[in-house]
Amino acid sequence: MDGTDGTVGGGGADLTDRGDGAGDRGRSVEPPDPLAPRGTPLGAPLRTAVRAAALLVMAVALAHMVLLVRHLGPALSSDPARPAPAEAWLRPLFPQDWNIFAPDPPRANIHLEVRSWRADRPGRWIDLTARDIAAHRGNPLPSREDQTVLRKAVSAHLAGSPHTQLRAPLTPAAQYLRNAVVVRLEDLGEPRPDAVELRLRTLPIAPPGRPAPAASSRPLGTWEVVP
Repeated sequence: MDGTDGTVGGGGADLTDRGDGAGDRGRSVEPPDPLAPRGTPLGAPLRTAVRAAALLVMAVALAHMVLLVRHLGPALSSDPARPAPAEAWLRPLFPQDWNIFAPDPPRANIHLEVRSWRADRPGRWIDLTARDIAAHRGNPLPSREDQTVLRKAVSAHLAGSPHTQLRAPLTPAAQYLRNAVVVRLEDLGEPRPDAVELRLRTLPIAPPGRPAPAASSRPLGTWEVVP
């Protein structure tokens, strides 16, 4: 009985072992996925540098948020004074231009017009702004400088002390505007004038379904052209 039980027990153990081995041999092993991400082991110095860079980025982001709140805080309170560190950090580097979120569309189209004077006789009025728009319309790569040079020159001239007299001394902004206008006239094939007369013509934009208001003109001056 004991031997038979031992033999049967031993035979059962052998069968169990053979069954386990046969199951392992029958199970298929899948190859590793070649597209699976694999980590790159980093050395101790490189891990330290990565951690330091991450901490630096987090510190700069946190400092920027704190300075931003301190910069905008006085605008929301009765105290208009802003801390000097916040002003020094945000003013030159991150100016807050709220027009991006709430743009104020123009209510009128302002065109710069010029006419040449030769031998004390005026010529026809030429709309330089309209010609610039026509030159850039349909152009896949328009020049940003050509689009804004006249507008910036007019803005700089109006920001100073505009001169309207023929022989009055011109400011640097007025000289720049006059020279830009003369160059545009030459590009249009116009002969060089003795003097140029400039004006701004304002064309109001009418609301939908309403007639357009009448246009108005503002003289900028008549200036001699230096030979």
